[in-house]
Amino acid sequence: MLPVFVRAARKEDREKFAEWAAKTPKNELDLDVVGYKSTSFRCAYNRDKIICFLPVQRALHMESLARNPDASDTEVAAALLALLQDTMRSAEEEGVGEIYFMGTEETVPKLAARRGFEELPYRIFRLKLKNSEPLDVY
Repeated sequence: MLPVFVRAARKEDREKFAEWAAKTPKNELDLDVVGYKSTSFRCAYNRDKIICFLPVQRALHMESLARNPDASDTEVAAALLALLQDTMRSAEEEGVGEIYFMGTEETVPKLAARRGFEELPYRIFRLKLKNSEPLDVY
């Protein structure tokens, strides 16, 4: 097998990306992501051909909430709304088009739905770089 390299996708790759994205089964491409200022496009290729393209989206992820045990549910709800608004402002400033919030506590889905979050039908995978093995590039 020939070695595979990665580069930034180029303007002349746009039509090929669009054509291939439309033909790739189950890729679930969200066209909104293509237009976010913070999305970059990567191209994997070898010396014979372009193998595939990958849009890489920069999203914000609201992490675990650390709640004061003395705070009331109403205070926490108001604080969470203020934190969401602040995160939305940051996203706007950074050109980020999406915010993610994962929750296991039962009130989180209700709060999230009321604030415009949608529940996604995907499994979530996480890679912590500090736990990954070094790539053997030689």
